[in-house]
Amino acid sequence: MIFVTHQLPVNVPGEPKLDRGDRMTERITLEAPHRVIFTRIAGPVLGTIANEIEGPADDLKLRFSFALVVAGVEGGSEHEQEYADSMTGDYLKAVAATLNAMRRLAEDKNAVSA
Repeated sequence: MIFVTHQLPVNVPGEPKLDRGDRMTERITLEAPHRVIFTRIAGPVLGTIANEIEGPADDLKLRFSFALVVAGVEGGSEHEQEYADSMTGDYLKAVAATLNAMRRLAEDKNAVSA
């Protein structure tokens, strides 16, 4: 068994101070084998985020989409676009990290079966 625990500081100099934050609730729906939908039903940002696996087995693609409404932010405003850009960048990093982890698992599985 592998057990890892690591602690990171939440508040660091030069960054906005964080506390425990607003309560957020998501409903997660698995549409096996190709889609997961996260529906934000409570909190300051409501809407949906979808992860979908598309394409033939030899050319899979991972598509993510989101449609969100940010409380207190005017639709179509510069602030809304900044939020969207930031979320897109953060989400792409998270997806890339997940794909890299899955590739390592596949590589380890192939090494064991070889």
